[in-house]
Amino acid sequence: MTKASTTQKRQPKGTSTGGQFAASVNPESTVLLDAAGVMASTSPEVQSGYVFDTVAVVDQYEINGDWHNSTTQFHRRRPGVFGGTPYEMRIQANRPLSDDEMGKMAGLMGYAYRATIAGEPIGGPMRDSPYSFVVSSDMTKSSRDDLGMGLEDFEDILPAMFEHGSPIRKTDRAGAGTKGTRLFEGFGSDLAFEIYYDDVVDFNDPQNAGNRAQETA
Repeated sequence: MTKASTTQKRQPKGTSTGGQFAASVNPESTVLLDAAGVMASTSPEVQSGYVFDTVAVVDQYEINGDWHNSTTQFHRRRPGVFGGTPYEMRIQANRPLSDDEMGKMAGLMGYAYRATIAGEPIGGPMRDSPYSFVVSSDMTKSSRDDLGMGLEDFEDILPAMFEHGSPIRKTDRAGAGTKGTRLFEGFGSDLAFEIYYDDVVDFNDPQNAGNRAQETA
């Protein structure tokens, strides 16, 4: 897991971070976080669309009539920080998402996930801010021999999936007249996003220096 400093760079809402998995965000703007260097998803900054390297998402659930909270830390995919064996993913867009748009993004993630991770279907989206949502994704169930390569493939095709939509149907198997259509249309080129995982390998961490040397050898 990653180690975070007590401050993290943040990005003004609606501003591109410089491309998929950009190395940094706005270097002029920082915010004081908790002692572990984690920003809560309920904070005004996250709710306003700022991007942080580590975000804690609180989930409420009921057991025998009593409500409980569980907190999951999500770590932004960026140079040197890769998905490990995630159970959940978080997507944060560069603009607010309607419920329909959130559902469409999750559906497109499902297409990419089935084609690359080849595991159990991802769960439905759970919103944690106007800009972001979480989906369950138990990658321990992946049939890929090398999950790292599966995640690389997933990250490679996801931007095009969001931009262009799900694959064009080649038959009418989904119903009369569906040949040549898509289940989900794309968002076009104006939608940018960040992807977060609840389990990562951080090669920027000095404790992983040996692994980093092997990766670059």
